[in-house]
Amino acid sequence: MKFKVYVTKVHSVEVLRNGIIGICCDTIEGTPLKNQVLFLNKRMYKMVKKRKYFYLPPGTV
Repeated sequence: MKFKVYVTKVHSVEVLRNGIIGICCDTIEGTPLKNQVLFLNKRMYKMVKKRKYFYLPPGTV
């Protein structure tokens, strides 16, 4: 089962050498806002930019 994680505010974005993108942002995962650093691949980062959410892979929750 996939879970949507909504990103409400992006504080900073860093591109790492291996193509992974680190973003410091506020998220909603069915709980209140929290400030955290996420490491996403390019496909998930494009989804965040376009739709303001991404999917957590199964088994990470």
